[in-house]
Amino acid sequence: MTERKPIPPDIETQVLQKSRRRCCLCWSLYGDATVKQGQIAHLDHDPSNCDFDNLAFLCLPHHDEYDTKRSQAKGFRPEEVKSYRNRLYATDILEKQDAPLIIKDSKFDADVKNVDEAYGMQVNRPAVLSNVQASLRADNVKTAAAFSTNQGMSAILATCDQCGSPIPVACTGRPSSISVRCPRCGKENVIHP
Repeated sequence: MTERKPIPPDIETQVLQKSRRRCCLCWSLYGDATVKQGQIAHLDHDPSNCDFDNLAFLCLPHHDEYDTKRSQAKGFRPEEVKSYRNRLYATDILEKQDAPLIIKDSKFDADVKNVDEAYGMQVNRPAVLSNVQASLRADNVKTAAAFSTNQGMSAILATCDQCGSPIPVACTGRPSSISVRCPRCGKENVIHP
């Protein structure tokens, strides 16, 4: 194995400032633009390669997952992480943080017992949900909900521009436009609620 050498302070500072301590995987995959505790990952897994283009700030769980060698599941690929990192660098993070959280094609499933409160999915900022399922199985729970929000919520039944299929969409907050994928043909449609 190649000997680990410290990342030069000026390069480390560039990575931290460019990412603003946001994990590019959290940001790209989940719309999470919050500041994270993390580490700088070597994308080529070579700890002696401290070139700026080979580095990305990742939260602790994602850094651990990135460095784990898997035998069955597909892990994150270097070019994939680099692509997410470049998108993060090219975006005004504060603007992204104020934009609605986009949750598409997801399933949230929870099974809880013996607690006061349980939520299968809780959204407390403006969000757009498309093709999302939330389920909760609760046993001996005082308050339970498959979905919870402190935002105003509305449901829209849009129609695909290409195939005419119905597209159910739920929104919290008041987005001016929403981009959603048709579950039938896969076309991205822009909806103005």
